[in-house]
Amino acid sequence: MAIRVKYKKKNSEKNLEALKQMKINSVMLDLDRFGKMGVAALRDASPVLTGLMANSWHYEIVKNDKKTAIIWYNTDIENRMNVAIIVDQGHATKGGGWIKGRNFIAPAMEPVYEELDKYLKEVMGR
Repeated sequence: MAIRVKYKKKNSEKNLEALKQMKINSVMLDLDRFGKMGVAALRDASPVLTGLMANSWHYEIVKNDKKTAIIWYNTDIENRMNVAIIVDQGHATKGGGWIKGRNFIAPAMEPVYEELDKYLKEVMGR
């Protein structure tokens, strides 16, 4: 689908603002794609016992005046603890022992971050 924009000098500010808004909307749609990509990567990398943790990944795009961010989070909470975090980083046991973390979050997200970085450099013209 092509977008045609007419340039009229008397409306140049309005035209530039419209172009800027189209670019922002396009980037927001692409951030949605990256949000879904991250959820899929985290779900696929999550160790599976019952599947609850793997299927509890979500994302949110947060935008304010200064920045826009994609936040990935997991809603599997047990005993007030986020299961994904303790499985990833490790945790203490009631008896004083330590369960070693599986370090699956960062490696799963690395390709998503690389792809997002590549995309943003392309969009920003860097």
